[in-house]
Amino acid sequence: IHPYPAFCLRFRKPPLWQAAWQYAGRDSSGNPCELSVPGEHRVLEVGPGRFPWPRANMYVDVVSDYASRAAENHGGNCLVRDVTRLPDDWDKVFDLVLCSHVLEHVSDPLQACRELSRVAKAGVIVCPSPMTDALFAIHEPTHRWWVWPVGESKVLRFQKIPEDYKRFVASGDMSGVAHRLYRLGPARLDRDSCIARRWFHRAEPALSVVLHWSGEIKAEIVD
Repeated sequence: IHPYPAFCLRFRKPPLWQAAWQYAGRDSSGNPCELSVPGEHRVLEVGPGRFPWPRANMYVDVVSDYASRAAENHGGNCLVRDVTRLPDDWDKVFDLVLCSHVLEHVSDPLQACRELSRVAKAGVIVCPSPMTDALFAIHEPTHRWWVWPVGESKVLRFQKIPEDYKRFVASGDMSGVAHRLYRLGPARLDRDSCIARRWFHRAEPALSVVLHWSGEIKAEIVD
């Protein structure tokens, strides 16, 4: 029995972005902020995944559970469809489309860009940069493309990931270590862990390739 009272301290991790729509917007100074659109705009989200954008009116995903759950939880409609073959009668139906962490998976990203340009007047595309794939040891084996940061030309540049490189570098164990260190693991008090977590939270928007486009998406495949 100790003669002094015992204290239990709980440390809460600072909030992390769970989805790209939380940082894909830009404020008046150009800093990342939550994506927002006027209330009357009709919005499509392609690939809502586990953290859909509540503002969307229509959700499209190749995984039926993701599409239906997004529509059920946030209202709107859903469609199970590949982004490279959206409905024929959707020409410029939407004021804005959000397509986050999708194009690096598709077999034909140029066709996907043409379809997104066809169905929407403007949009936001978010993809992991090659640096993100490196940090997380290509944590999703279905990644087919590196997407390089957009310069002043506003052109999305896709580069095929060599299969032999992917086999050599991809590691589920290493990816788990990186996710625990930077994003999802327990908050630790050691200096290195705190630095890594603060850095990733600050840098995550810059580690993604974010393209705001209007009218038509410019994209190319590079060697």
